[in-house]
Amino acid sequence: MVFFDMNKATIFFNRTTQKFDGITEDFNKQLLKTYPNVNVAAELNKMIIWLNSSKGKQRKGNVNFIMNWLNSATPAIKEQDTIQNDEMQDLYKDYLRELWKGKEALLQFNMK
Repeated sequence: MVFFDMNKATIFFNRTTQKFDGITEDFNKQLLKTYPNVNVAAELNKMIIWLNSSKGKQRKGNVNFIMNWLNSATPAIKEQDTIQNDEMQDLYKDYLRELWKGKEALLQFNMK
């Protein structure tokens, strides 16, 4: 198993090429392993947009910036999470049907 050595990292956002320079395959693998519930590629694209904004112009886009960004990133929704959510909605609807049995107006109101 190869770990990325942050002490030797020279990663920064290159404003000319609009890419992060110094991101190696090992670093990318380490990010994917460290942040399994985050869409790292999408977050890197968001970082590029932010680094080009007026607030981001002063930032270097180094390793610490990337790690801080990913630490606060919203976990990506996986298909399995969606299936479980659908199952919960079905259970909730069944519960409401039972609760408001014989009172269709209240059932329709609560199903919205």
